[in-house]
Amino acid sequence: MNDDALKMTTPSKIKILISSLKHLEATLNRCTRCGMCMAACPLYKTTGRETDTARGKIALLSGIIHGILTDGQGVSQRTGRCLLCGSCALKCPREIRPHELLIQARAFLAEYHGLSLFEKILFRRLLSHPSRFDAISSLGEKGLHFFLNRSGQGSIRELPAIFSGRCFKPLAPKPFHEWIKEGACQTPPGDQREKPLKVAFFTGCLIDKIYPEIGMAVYRVLTHADIDVETPLHQGCCGMPALTAGDLLSFTKLVQHHLKIFSSQEYDVIVSACPTCVVAIKHLWPMMMENASPSVKESIRIVSGKTMDIHQLAYELYKKTPFSEPIPDATPVTYHAPCHLKKSLGVDREPLFLIQMNPMNRLIAPDDADACCGFGGTFHLKHHDVSMQIGMRKRESILKTGAKKVVTGCPACMLQLEELFHKNKDQISVVHTMEAVSENLSKG
Repeated sequence: MNDDALKMTTPSKIKILISSLKHLEATLNRCTRCGMCMAACPLYKTTGRETDTARGKIALLSGIIHGILTDGQGVSQRTGRCLLCGSCALKCPREIRPHELLIQARAFLAEYHGLSLFEKILFRRLLSHPSRFDAISSLGEKGLHFFLNRSGQGSIRELPAIFSGRCFKPLAPKPFHEWIKEGACQTPPGDQREKPLKVAFFTGCLIDKIYPEIGMAVYRVLTHADIDVETPLHQGCCGMPALTAGDLLSFTKLVQHHLKIFSSQEYDVIVSACPTCVVAIKHLWPMMMENASPSVKESIRIVSGKTMDIHQLAYELYKKTPFSEPIPDATPVTYHAPCHLKKSLGVDREPLFLIQMNPMNRLIAPDDADACCGFGGTFHLKHHDVSMQIGMRKRESILKTGAKKVVTGCPACMLQLEELFHKNKDQISVVHTMEAVSENLSKG
């Protein structure tokens, strides 16, 4: 660690931080520093820095606890350099889950050094107020539409040079929740048949604001299987962005907001087409709310227990459906396995089956389908250059397949891949798995 970055802090402040981190000491002490995590870490493969590995970050946290290090700010910056992809957890012989450990540590570190002004505005003024976030997003889309000459809804736009060549995906002209309000995804009038399942769709920010077409595809895939689907209104963020920044206040507020929405109805299943949202609901809500009241913890247990990724449900609905071989001029497609989908949720074979249901696609499986694309949520914003370097390895792997389309199950991965292809002028499209399935069902 660079000594210049380690500035002394007031003893009382560091004592509070040490006391907080003590809760994690038992888990930290289980790490033997064997280095198995190094071989799996996509960040370490790019930078070669010890502090970018899971064991390096664990050593930093242990250093704070034992008084070896006294700069919580410096440690916070280094522990913040993590994609939270979970690759290290799969390789750890002691079954430590470093990415979840870091999420907990970030909450303590954020209490120590505070949130930045940008984070306070983003999380506490916007994301933690879903209706306000919807309104601001709508105004933002209209402003961009007025000032930019966009070539289609799904186009990638390049920011001015002062933003270091970054790109962004414009907000959708009409978010998914507006389509719901207008009745675009409702059971046809007069259909009073009893359905086998009542499913609630947890939309997530990216699908609602940027990729509403994924939401439409989810609806078509489920209703084609005669499932009763509801998309409750007034949804917001799952809380993952706030949590990764250490903002427990905003995270807690969002959890409580969604518990009211999804506990008010008797749903058999709650699905999301964003695996990060599923990980948040199933794993992080219970983990980070363990000190909540018994009633809140019970609501979380019920909601998280019903939640699953859309690939899991779609596979169960269609696994007995026979499908044809690819047509002669089928589009060569490849698959990118999102980290949260495969590594955190263990969903692997289901997407491959669903992709092959569509005979218009010829699947070419790459050798490293589950290699991280480098997005990592806020990591992409804070460490854009490194994010793109990691992504370039994924791009090269995809190019070797000769595929003209990439299918993946995560809207965040879609953002990363689309930016990579746009910057390199690759003629490769990116779609969600549900879009590939829906395309086949609509032609059937």
